[in-house]
Amino acid sequence: MRLSLLCIFLGYALINKAQTSLCGGNLGDNIFTSGNFGSGIPNVVATNPGYAPGFIYTTQVPPDDGEYTITNDIRDWPFVYPTWLRIGDNDVDPDGYMMVVNATFSPGIFYELIIDNLCENTRYEFSADVINLIENGTTGHILPNVSFLIDDVLSYSSGQIPQDEVWHTYGFTFTTVPGQ
Repeated sequence: MRLSLLCIFLGYALINKAQTSLCGGNLGDNIFTSGNFGSGIPNVVATNPGYAPGFIYTTQVPPDDGEYTITNDIRDWPFVYPTWLRIGDNDVDPDGYMMVVNATFSPGIFYELIIDNLCENTRYEFSADVINLIENGTTGHILPNVSFLIDDVLSYSSGQIPQDEVWHTYGFTFTTVPGQ
């Protein structure tokens, strides 16, 4: 059986998949074996990785509303919206990539992954590092809110991601059911 993980949000955000531990106890094997968006020398990944079915992939930065890109450093972009933070990925790898999503006013799926070969009756954890890209003190922007769905059922919601220029780890644990 398959598990479908969907993330839905509204607002501007930068996403970096993380492997931060949220709880103690025994967890199943890491089902996100890369744990991030990879790394590389090009500032923007040239081909669509297909992560966000509800958004358009672009190599023209910054992404417009409804678009996303994979980049390793916003500071290297030729232009950045005046209210956006100019930051790099929060990974220890200086060439590590992050996902930059410029949402629309309607919530949409910005990350989707089908996971096969899970162990049934096993507890797993999913977490992601997220930062609100709007500079602290700027008004008139929507605060991002990330929701995590498993098999189309809401499993966790981040609530409004603060406009504080700090990466936050959001995540949850879930247990697979028999036959899953």
